[in-house]
Amino acid sequence: MKRNRRRFLRDASLTALGSRLKVREASTQDPGSMVVIDPKPLFEISPHLYMQFMEPLGTTDGSVEAAWDYEADNWRKDLIDLVKNLSPG
Repeated sequence: MKRNRRRFLRDASLTALGSRLKVREASTQDPGSMVVIDPKPLFEISPHLYMQFMEPLGTTDGSVEAAWDYEADNWRKDLIDLVKNLSPG
């Protein structure tokens, strides 16, 4: 059977609609089996936790690569001045 775009879109739409109805049907049957996520923060997150992301964490991404001064073989001074206030000490 040859598929065409119109038939594919029709079938995909019906499949999506059917799966959505199944989810609704399942959620109305047993309310105890639902997972509810409350987006309200429970506590304040320390800004010091984000300091670990200044390291490559096992891989080197572009931001770490761009922060290195290859001529001086050290971190760029402007970057150090910018993140100095993030130091926990």
